[in-house]
Amino acid sequence: MKNNQINQLPLFKEDIFYISQSDAAKHLGITTRMINYWESQELLHPEFLKTDGKARKYTPLDLLELLFIKQMVVDNGYTIPSLKEKLKSLEPPYYYKAEDLFWDLKTSAWKTRAMLGYEALKGSEQFISEELVVILTAKGIGIPVGLAAEITEALMYKLEKLSSPAE
Repeated sequence: MKNNQINQLPLFKEDIFYISQSDAAKHLGITTRMINYWESQELLHPEFLKTDGKARKYTPLDLLELLFIKQMVVDNGYTIPSLKEKLKSLEPPYYYKAEDLFWDLKTSAWKTRAMLGYEALKGSEQFISEELVVILTAKGIGIPVGLAAEITEALMYKLEKLSSPAE
């Protein structure tokens, strides 16, 4: 190991890793001016803005939000006004992956894969429950209809939670 290499080991679960604005910009391939502009436009919602009056520091979750904004603006070509308008349907902070978001033309809102999956399956609980019984019976596993309905209900509940924005 090189003498100048520093290993960071967490001492407590509550330890928070911070990265400077310039390091965040360098890591993401953007400029600090871009980050400052995104903050001024309220696209970025850092957990901890300033430490000593001028230096900004970011947590790993802030980096996820920065990456999302970078992917939308730099990589996908959204303008700040159009992105701000479309982001009204998402809860900040934006801990999403750009490749996991889709613009739903019917509702004019962003949807994640999980949201789309949940919406597609909602209302099909009875069908899913019946098909579960048929499939398991064909495999020699007898399952009461009531149990299949409970399993389906539990799966739909889990899907609903997965489709909700992160809190």
